[in-house]
Amino acid sequence: MEFLSAGETHKEILKQYPSLELEDIMACLRFATELMNHHFINKQAFA
Repeated sequence: MEFLSAGETHKEILKQYPSLELEDIMACLRFATELMNHHFINKQAFA
């Protein structure tokens, strides 16, 4: 996700990481989309 947000293309990422496949990148995008569909509340721990 960091590479994509920095402006790198799928093709550039796959060239840098030959063990990845396009489906891996697409899975990351689907996961991020799913996370954004949920509401999270961060609670601070009290010491």
